[in-house]
Amino acid sequence: MSLSNPRQCTVLIARTGKAPITLSVRPKLIALVALASIITPLGLLGSKIYSLRQKNAALTQENSALSETANDVIQELQSLDNEITTLRERAGLSEQAISDEGNEESNSRGGVAVRLETAELLAIAKERVPVLSARLYGQVKPALTETLDEEAARAAARPKGRPVKHNSEMSSGFGLRRNPFGWGYEFHDGLDFTGPLGTPIQSTAPGTVEKAEYQGGYGYHVVIDHGYGYKTLYAHLSEVSVEKGEVIIKDQVIGRLGSTGRSTGPHLHYSVYRNGTSVDPKDYLF
Repeated sequence: MSLSNPRQCTVLIARTGKAPITLSVRPKLIALVALASIITPLGLLGSKIYSLRQKNAALTQENSALSETANDVIQELQSLDNEITTLRERAGLSEQAISDEGNEESNSRGGVAVRLETAELLAIAKERVPVLSARLYGQVKPALTETLDEEAARAAARPKGRPVKHNSEMSSGFGLRRNPFGWGYEFHDGLDFTGPLGTPIQSTAPGTVEKAEYQGGYGYHVVIDHGYGYKTLYAHLSEVSVEKGEVIIKDQVIGRLGSTGRSTGPHLHYSVYRNGTSVDPKDYLF
């Protein structure tokens, strides 16, 4: 390469067995070509690095969001597990061994979160869902439903309200009282409600009629077995509207107020029995 003319250079390209090739070029052009040959690969490399950085940032953000979601799922599963435990206790079920202990089933015991890899968290969540669902729908809910039904039936069997709804007054209470037929005192095992003859008498709870008959001091009377140890007696009726063995509902009319049997005037004698013992009906009026 000749530099006799700084504005122009002569480049000789030697060839074996052939005449050399002579090129006249400007120095700036040579510099530009050389620079381009260096810059172009660097530019492509920089673009590639930038692209990789962008993808890495996106993957990092996606993994962070996925990890957060997995942690939320684990927290929800833990809450569900706690709720199932509460329901199981309410249903009266015995505590059973958890089949998948040792699989990090709880990641927030005592409020201390345990950091796990995203894949592990999702695997735990995926494994726990069918276990908890089976436990909830196959064991806890049926038992709880049965328990709640039992509680509802027990509550319904408890006598509630007044057996005489209209035009009645309480004339005699529960306990020791003066004998209305002579001297001395006697134990009165119920409440007396006065009212017009023929006033409807209503059952204070659902049940089955145990007695519907005339007998001695009670005259025409009805005894209803409500279950769970509860029974009620309605005495001195002028009319009986039910039969022995009949299943009745609460507030059903079972007879009419009267003065049959050992009675000094039109009234209803009402008794409540709990496990065979008479109790004060006042506790069951409201």
